[in-house]
Amino acid sequence: MGIGVKGKEVRSETKRGKRKRVMAAFSSFAIMTALACGVAAPQAVHAASNYYVAPSGSDGNNGTSLGTPFKTIQKAASVAAAGDTVYIRGGTYRETVTPANSGTTGSPIEYKAYQGEDVLISGLDAVNTSWTNYTGNIYYTNYAMGMGDENAVFVDGGSMTYARWPNKTGASPMTNDGAAVGSGSLTSIADTGMPNQAAGWYNGAIVWSISAAKWTAWGATVTSSGSGTVNFAIPGDMGDYLNPGDTTRGDKNYYYLAGKLGLLDAEKEWFYDPSNARLYLYAPGGASPTGKTVEVKARRQAIDLTGKSNIRFTGIDIKGAEMKITGDNNVIDGMTASYIFSHNARGLYHTHPVADDGIHIMGNNNTVKNGDFGYSDGNIFLLDKGSNNVITNNYIHDADRNGNYDAPVRLEDNGYNDRNYTTITYNTIYNTGRSAIHFTRPGYFEHNDVYRTNIVADDGAPVYLGGDLLNSTVAYNVIHDIYWQSGTRTGVVPAVYMDNGTDNAIAHHNVIYNIGQDAAFRMNAPTNGGRYLYNNTAYNVPSTLVTMAGTPAFAQDNNLLNAASSNFADAANHNFRLVSGSGAVNAGSVHAPWTNGYAGAAPDKGAYEYGSADWTAGVQGGGSSPALLGYEAEMPANTLAGGASVAACGACSGGNDVKNVGNNAGTLQFNNVNVGSAGTRTMTISYLNGDVSARSALLSVNGGTAMTLSFPPTGSFGTVGTIAVNVALNAGSNTLKFYTNAAGVWAPDFDRIALQSTELEAEAPGNALAGGASVNACAACSGGSDVKNVGNNAGTLQFNNVTMTGAGTRTLTIAYLNGDATARSALLSVNGGTATTLSFPPTGSFGTVGTITVSVTLNAGGNTLKFYTNAAGVWAPDFDKITVY
Repeated sequence: MGIGVKGKEVRSETKRGKRKRVMAAFSSFAIMTALACGVAAPQAVHAASNYYVAPSGSDGNNGTSLGTPFKTIQKAASVAAAGDTVYIRGGTYRETVTPANSGTTGSPIEYKAYQGEDVLISGLDAVNTSWTNYTGNIYYTNYAMGMGDENAVFVDGGSMTYARWPNKTGASPMTNDGAAVGSGSLTSIADTGMPNQAAGWYNGAIVWSISAAKWTAWGATVTSSGSGTVNFAIPGDMGDYLNPGDTTRGDKNYYYLAGKLGLLDAEKEWFYDPSNARLYLYAPGGASPTGKTVEVKARRQAIDLTGKSNIRFTGIDIKGAEMKITGDNNVIDGMTASYIFSHNARGLYHTHPVADDGIHIMGNNNTVKNGDFGYSDGNIFLLDKGSNNVITNNYIHDADRNGNYDAPVRLEDNGYNDRNYTTITYNTIYNTGRSAIHFTRPGYFEHNDVYRTNIVADDGAPVYLGGDLLNSTVAYNVIHDIYWQSGTRTGVVPAVYMDNGTDNAIAHHNVIYNIGQDAAFRMNAPTNGGRYLYNNTAYNVPSTLVTMAGTPAFAQDNNLLNAASSNFADAANHNFRLVSGSGAVNAGSVHAPWTNGYAGAAPDKGAYEYGSADWTAGVQGGGSSPALLGYEAEMPANTLAGGASVAACGACSGGNDVKNVGNNAGTLQFNNVNVGSAGTRTMTISYLNGDVSARSALLSVNGGTAMTLSFPPTGSFGTVGTIAVNVALNAGSNTLKFYTNAAGVWAPDFDRIALQSTELEAEAPGNALAGGASVNACAACSGGSDVKNVGNNAGTLQFNNVTMTGAGTRTLTIAYLNGDATARSALLSVNGGTATTLSFPPTGSFGTVGTITVSVTLNAGGNTLKFYTNAAGVWAPDFDKITVY
């Protein structure tokens, strides 16, 4: 039936702003890496009791059945004990969940989204008071907001901007759109173009600035003002380096002013007056907010696991609030978290605005996996205490939007003098004001895909290191498309930055390409040593591999700098694996342990070893059922022509869309749309059409004959809709081009496209189990269960109703567990046909999930996939799930 084992890499410039959750079957290597760092595998047991929660329930119910659910998650959390499972029906829960009890190692407490339903714990409350016109398009309502500088406002799900001057107009939510400082000092900014120059007008307002060295932005309260001048005190201890009057580095300095009612003059702006508890809003479109969903931030925490251990949240989303984990052995699986931390720039300094913003982890052996974490004015993850915590297989993006020292992932001491290690692996990290990871306590940063950092702040890097890191590693990462955007000078933005005081850090086997400033690496003195750079590949980067300040001690070897493209499989498409005949093959030196396992007569130069298994970076696998492999319209890899352009879009998944496609000129082409095998795929197109009638566009796949698509009205150009179409794609990379062929005919604005796949849990009720095969609890598995006892010439597992839109070869990823010391095998029969033998290597334990990938030929419509063995004593592995692409 066309089944053959094949390798798979899923490292694409992919964003998942609206993707429900990853729930990916990631590689066994990721898990083995975590285990090597001492992470204990959770033990699976049967749940003692089940509780149910639903928006239609009552906390006066007993919560023990679907017919008598609790109304709040917190009510269930107040009674759930070790071994219990809380099933939560779909809906929005506006509360902070603080479990009363911990689970145990063998009997965790699980909070789980009811099958197929979306559960959101929100830090936002709905504003249901009436609106009154203030002036023009500005309306107000009497509503008390209690979060101070962390207040935030959302309209129809989109984030609004705190009233400011100059207005926020840039395509990126993080470009500062500031005014140029005319002159300044450590305590003042003067600008003849500043509006409202009356004495005292700006007193109490916020001033934000990126100035001088520009390695961090800062915000402060205006203490006095007048005649185009505002006065303040720069917070923190780096004022001399961030002086808004210092232009000696060859670039202008920038600032904006915020937080005055008189600055509220543009769509999507808001202001809150605490003196009379009044919220003012210029809603999208300029009409009254009446009839729109207006929400404000009301709580800092969505989930509080302070002091709680052995708790698992599966498929639970959060918005507008944070999460704190100080206990041990907790698992967060399949979470989508958005707008985690809000801060309106006042009081920023070089560490961070508060001590515990973002997903704050301080315990031991906690795991966050298979999620999507985005949109924070500060950190996404902050880890400043605890050992063997793991952040794996997540999309982490749009962080540090204030542009200071926060990051998508921040490893920080914070005065605890805790030198334990954290593992950050197989994540896709992008869109951040400064660094992707701020790395000042030990860790392992490996197999991550990192791009579009340093949007606001200069003199930083995607991977920024400092302090004694006790032999921490930066390895097997892909770091690319890094261009500082908030100034005109040549920035100091390498890919990996070991700043002064960095000791005992190793960067090896990284791929680095498309770096706009500085170098692939920067080394600053002083150092006590222990810095190593081995077997890295740098392509399309400045001409020096390493730039330095002072004379820091470090060792480097086996690196490839801007080598000829003939060395690589496909440099134009960023495949930097070596080819036969490359001068880098067998040209390196032995540097144990980093070059251990080389395939030839000597190690190769660069990040890949010719003849050895290739490593991958970024999120592995697809999504929930159905899973979406998505591509944003505004991705740098896409081609825009004829006037098509990127613009800000608060309702869109990545904060941007592409406009002006059509008129027989503007075109949008998605490049590198990758699928593992040829065939017809269902593609969902997210778009915006504010007209009263449908817009149309032509779609050409791989340069072929175009099909005409119709895009019905979505209500406004701030409202996203979708259509679904079937497209025939080639194995590997594809192009999809949108355009029109007539003047005056405009396509809609484009948000993103997504390709559908199918994910099926082994324990799903529709499957057929026979001969002793059975469902059992599995804390490490995506659905909390697996299927055991397949094999011994008796036990069988058959996946039924594996539905495809068209016939063809598909990529099948099988998630499984094998705690033996050697591989297990199983037969796979597709639609009752001749079986093929599959081999399942050890995963380390029967509490650890690994994957293999095979190709299967499937029919249009329903298919069956049956796993079994044909000999007594021959056992298949335990099965978690399958994903078909």
